[in-house]
Amino acid sequence: VAARGEGHALSHDHVSALLEAPDGSVLVGTAGGGLDRLALDAQGNVVGVERLSRSDGLMDDNVMALAYAPDGALWVSTRGGFSRIEGNGERIDNYGPVDGLPTTVFNPKAVTTIDGRLYWGTQQGVLAFDPAVRPPRHAPPPTVIASIDGFDEDTASEIQARAREYLEKIEAEHDEKRKALGVKDE
Repeated sequence: VAARGEGHALSHDHVSALLEAPDGSVLVGTAGGGLDRLALDAQGNVVGVERLSRSDGLMDDNVMALAYAPDGALWVSTRGGFSRIEGNGERIDNYGPVDGLPTTVFNPKAVTTIDGRLYWGTQQGVLAFDPAVRPPRHAPPPTVIASIDGFDEDTASEIQARAREYLEKIEAEHDEKRKALGVKDE
């Protein structure tokens, strides 16, 4: 048994999903610690734990459900969207609302594969898709601050002026770097 705080500890003690991997290891989704892979010996004892977390590229550390697609990739639903993992984490692709995902609120352990399609339980019903047809990647939209509430007019004006100065400084630094690299605007 792997438990938090012991020799081969889990990254979090709230287990939200379990799945046997093709190599016989056990994948453990946690609610707060990301994804753990338990290596087992011939008797089923835990002999090692590998972790994938947000800092490794996982969409979020709150894993809700796990499923393998027909191509062998592991799909992980999280509180932030999907992560598609190839191999032991050599490549991780994340999908969220900016990629057309209609929800990021997935239910624990609510997933199945039928005829190559993945079906996920969400708080908006069932989300089904063909994992072989992934959405095109889009750059996230720019962040725009339309207003700042809660300050008097003088304070808000000062904050906006400081923000403009900072953005102009960053833009100038980027322009210098682009010039040093020989990048020209057209």
